[in-house]
Amino acid sequence: MRPPVGNLFFGMVEEMGLKEPVIAHAKGRTWCRRCLRGYRGRWMVPWLLLSFYFAGCAPLFFLGAGAAAGIAGYKFHHGALEVIFQAPFIDTWDAALKALKEMEIEIAGATHDMTSGSISGRKADNTPVRIYLKYRTSRETEALIRVGPLGDRDASEAVKENIRKVLFGP
Repeated sequence: MRPPVGNLFFGMVEEMGLKEPVIAHAKGRTWCRRCLRGYRGRWMVPWLLLSFYFAGCAPLFFLGAGAAAGIAGYKFHHGALEVIFQAPFIDTWDAALKALKEMEIEIAGATHDMTSGSISGRKADNTPVRIYLKYRTSRETEALIRVGPLGDRDASEAVKENIRKVLFGP
């Protein structure tokens, strides 16, 4: 007795003397699950690539992680610019202080320990500027830059570019 021909049929077919589930194909061929093991993962890679694309990571995945030298990635989120600099923490700290002085931003406070630090200051028009630095690895530092009480994207990117120029040159 053969399994029904037509749509795919899954199930135990003990009447036929088989101990494994079989799949009956529309063309009359039958396969056991053991024979189909090689087919399980072949669609995994395309689905994984599509998940990156639809998750918003396509530019990072297809175009590379950093367009500018020394910056692994950045995003503007909730009024603050998050940047990952490809430089040690203490070098990024010194570069941030020097960049703010070059931009003529008055530094009101600057404190750091071994893994994190914060710099606060004011521009000439009394706009607050805050930079938070956090150690990620020995060669990466995460920076959170906020200019203004609600966050000004253009001004934050200007601060980021000045820090990058101090760290890596023009």
